[in-house]
Amino acid sequence: MKKAAHNQAAARHASNKADGYYTDTIRLIEEEGRVDDAPLRQALFTRRGDARWAALRADEAWADYRTALELWAGYEMPQGESGENAESRSASNEQAHLDWLTQGMRLYRLLVALPTRYAPYFQQAPTHEELKSYLDRGLKLADAAGCHDTAEYAALLTATSFFWMSAAEHRGERELMEALRSAREAVRITEALGDD
Repeated sequence: MKKAAHNQAAARHASNKADGYYTDTIRLIEEEGRVDDAPLRQALFTRRGDARWAALRADEAWADYRTALELWAGYEMPQGESGENAESRSASNEQAHLDWLTQGMRLYRLLVALPTRYAPYFQQAPTHEELKSYLDRGLKLADAAGCHDTAEYAALLTATSFFWMSAAEHRGERELMEALRSAREAVRITEALGDD
């Protein structure tokens, strides 16, 4: 019992320290006001959201994820250059672009999944309409990116299931069937990837 309490206190202390470090770093970067820092700022808001979620500060974590998504959506990945090593840079740029899309999918998933799956942790839950908008945009991004056989897409499908299961007043038989189809597809993808 003492060890569990000690571990909880240590985790809470570490999470609070991380939150402070991320907050200080974000503040310093924002003071510089450089437009090309958007990917770094997006990553920092995401990581601070992760730290806040680990401390079960759900509303603050969700706000950080929303800010990270706004930064993600407002940034356009630079295009590759031609010339020597263009093929190598092209492959690198493609991977960077895929990573960027995956980050967007993760943010959409978190914005939908956390309040629907862990509603009791939220003081002020987002509206159904706001969550539906994030879910629709996340699924549209996955379709446009062709990321249908990835772990992040499976997680987004899982968020879809939780979304419809938690929205009793906004769902009918069609939405319940969508939740079931999404859950089954998420299981299929996860099993195919070997991510038990």
